[in-house]
Amino acid sequence: MHIGFLNPQGNFDSANSHITKHPDFGGQLVYVKQVAIAIAQMGHKVDIITRQIIDPEWPEFAETFETYPGVDNVRIIRLPAGPKEFLPKELLWPHLVADWIPNILKFYQEEGGLPDAMTAHYADGGLCGVLIQEETGIPFTFTAHSLGAQKIDKLEATPENLTEIDEQFNFRYRILAERLSMNRSAINITSTRQERFEQYSHRVL
Repeated sequence: MHIGFLNPQGNFDSANSHITKHPDFGGQLVYVKQVAIAIAQMGHKVDIITRQIIDPEWPEFAETFETYPGVDNVRIIRLPAGPKEFLPKELLWPHLVADWIPNILKFYQEEGGLPDAMTAHYADGGLCGVLIQEETGIPFTFTAHSLGAQKIDKLEATPENLTEIDEQFNFRYRILAERLSMNRSAINITSTRQERFEQYSHRVL
């Protein structure tokens, strides 16, 4: 089986660079890498699809292809989305629809065939899973990692400050993407009962 991991943010590389140096990195990268390797060890072909960055401050993320040393059947594939330089995840939304998804479809068409299934991570990956499924029929699973509704609660949003908070975090895109992903995915993957029964039942969702 050929499985594509949709991770527009996170910027994977073989050396695990910058895992703790930027809020867009961290636990999601570790989780995805470990799951991808475990699936590959079961005999499946795995592509971790992420965003290409051509920026002197982030040289690790420029090449289209990379692999993990000593690991078979796992590729890191970096495809353009918007401007070449690094962008925080909150600014990626329009570039995913306009550039990244078309570049994914074009890449696999030129390679000779799409993956059998996708697994989408975080809200932006989930949105991409929804749109790729709409275009191709390829099923996807969704792992949210964290949900926008809980972050709004932690930020103590009120009617007075919601506009300001949304301008920074783009919750209007994130929560919509999470809803679509949950509803359209073949399986929603959670790590704990609390996440499954409390976070996913939040009134905003």
